[in-house]
Amino acid sequence: MIKSLFLFLFSFAVGLSSYNLENGFQRSPNDPKTVSISIINKEEANKLFKELSAHKEIPFRYPIDGCYARAHAMAQIAEKENITTGKVFIVGYLRVKTDSTNYPLVEWGWHVAPIVVVEDGKQDQVGPQREHNVQYKNYKIMVLDPSLANKPLSIAEWKNIMKYDGDGGRPEVKKIYFGARYQYYPSDSNKKGWQISDLENMEKTFENYRPFEEVVSQKEIRKVIQPNGVSK
Repeated sequence: MIKSLFLFLFSFAVGLSSYNLENGFQRSPNDPKTVSISIINKEEANKLFKELSAHKEIPFRYPIDGCYARAHAMAQIAEKENITTGKVFIVGYLRVKTDSTNYPLVEWGWHVAPIVVVEDGKQDQVGPQREHNVQYKNYKIMVLDPSLANKPLSIAEWKNIMKYDGDGGRPEVKKIYFGARYQYYPSDSNKKGWQISDLENMEKTFENYRPFEEVVSQKEIRKVIQPNGVSK
C-alpha cells in the first residue's frame, strides 16, 4: 500500500516558505523524521523547470537509466537558485510510453525526481479558522522531471505516466516516499549533505549516457549499463 504522505492537496497558513515532509530514509531513531523543502509559486516553479530542462549536460533524452544522476544535478541547480528541493522515489514495476522514437517504451524497478511545494494561487478559509477569518493558501507537491514531461507534475500525474498498460503490460506501483535532496539511491542511509562519491558517480553517469541520447542499438547500451546494481 502507498502511504498517505501528503501526496496531493495541502492547506497551510499564509507566510510559510518551507514545508516538512515525512522522511522515507529514517533508518534509525537519530535520523530526522522530516525533510524540509521550499514552497514557491507557479511562476517560479515553471521558471525553474524551464531552467532545468535547458541544461544540455543532463541526458534527459536517455530515459532508460540515470534518473538518480539527473535528479541529483537538478537538486544542485535549484539549490544555487536558493530553492531547496526534496526527492520523491517510486518503486514497483514501472512502464512508461515516451515520445522518443529511440526509446518508445521503458521499464523501471524504481524512479526518482526532485520535488518542490507549489502555491496554487487560491485562498480558502479552512475549518475552525473560518470563524476568525484567517486566510489560508492551497499547496501541492510538484515533481520536476523533464525526462517524462514538459512541465511540473503533481504526484498523481507523475505516477500515472509510469503505469502504461496499453500493450497488455501490468504495471504496479508498490511504494512512494520522500527524501532530502542529498539522497541518491533508494538503498541509501539518511544523508545530511552532498557526498563526493555521489557527485563523482553523477558525472560519470552523464559521461556514459550522453552519447546514447541518439539512436543506438541495445547491444551498445548493454556495454555501458553496469551489472553492479547501478542500472535500474
